[in-house]
Amino acid sequence: MAQQVKEKALGAGGAAPQGCRQAAGRKPGRAETGSGGAAEQNKKKAHSVRSIQQKKTGRKKASTGKWEAYDYESAYELPLDQLTEQQLQEMIDRERKVIYATKTIKHGHQCDVEIYPDFTHLPGNLPKERSNREAQRNLNDRNSRKECERRINENFGPSDYWVTLTCLPREEPQTMEEALRIFQNYIKRLNYRRKKKGLDPARYVYVTDWTKNGRRTRTHYHLVLDGGLPMDEVLELWGKGRKNTVEYLTLDERGLSGLAYYITKPHASDTEDIKHKKRWTASKNLRRPAEHKNHQAFGRRKVEAMAKAPADIYGTMERKYPRYWCEDAEARWNGRNGYFYIRAVLRERCQAGDVVTITGKSELLETLPQPIQKKLGRYKRFLVLAVDYTVPGWETAQLQPEGTRERIACPARACIVNERRKGEKKR
Repeated sequence: MAQQVKEKALGAGGAAPQGCRQAAGRKPGRAETGSGGAAEQNKKKAHSVRSIQQKKTGRKKASTGKWEAYDYESAYELPLDQLTEQQLQEMIDRERKVIYATKTIKHGHQCDVEIYPDFTHLPGNLPKERSNREAQRNLNDRNSRKECERRINENFGPSDYWVTLTCLPREEPQTMEEALRIFQNYIKRLNYRRKKKGLDPARYVYVTDWTKNGRRTRTHYHLVLDGGLPMDEVLELWGKGRKNTVEYLTLDERGLSGLAYYITKPHASDTEDIKHKKRWTASKNLRRPAEHKNHQAFGRRKVEAMAKAPADIYGTMERKYPRYWCEDAEARWNGRNGYFYIRAVLRERCQAGDVVTITGKSELLETLPQPIQKKLGRYKRFLVLAVDYTVPGWETAQLQPEGTRERIACPARACIVNERRKGEKKR
């Protein structure tokens, strides 16, 4: 019986059909059909569909190559006012392909927007490293100050402290290393006191300002500190010097950027061994600013339009980021490749429930009646009751001074957000 089944399977004469013998002689592989295989047909069909879709949309698939990192801020350092209108137009009219990246860095109630050309392969006129050692040092200093500014804005606010500490002449450290050791011991005492009170370790950024003139040394410290401990304890734990101060931080239109620049700027008295050293030290428990990068926010034509009319950058940024005011903007270019770099500094608009202070810019308040200007100058902090952004140029906020029941109408642009009490939105 088994023999009969075997013969039936093989066909007449016990031999396999010719087509089966040919298939058996080949190596196992993908399934085949008479036209080259079903898988091959599906692949060709999918490719033709993609081609048709690309023709319909007129778009090509975005490059998946790795974007090369380079110092775009220093590569585009020539101001546009060096160009005549005709030179600028000639540079824009060049036929070239470039993709502009947009990077946003959000720190506190501030946001930096940087627009720059991005490359998968860097052109020869954009070297990865700077050949001039002094220029590289200056660039590192500038980047360090920028990082300090963003860290301070992200982690500190009006309830935190600005502390200045000094030493008596007989207590002055004779070396920079000794000055650093003295302050690190002070930080340890702060954290020990906080631990006894059940508080988390201190959040801080400090700068040691140590100078030596002949045999005389002078030391003082600037400290941005979170407000966990009372002010008197912060000074008590230092135990040195006489001209020591502690006060609450004050925000302006740029948040705490002015303060950050003040404590990190180089001094003429700096010796060569500390001139290019990192001036500031931060605790490890600070939040890092949120960075996002994309290649769709601003295309080449939009960037070139902003470069052609830099005054329009302010309005363009406020339309693109409607939750922010544009405080500062600039456009620069590279003389070798003709590409542009645009930078804008934004600050958050106030919303109902925010606690705000009023700007010191007189041009935003000079159109108000004198009684309202006096009321705004009398109080320090205000609660935002309502805000109306429906009419551009006439944005108005209804404010209530803290501790009162008064209501004051004020230009919304003059309000500086200090803290967000109700329904803080994710940024």
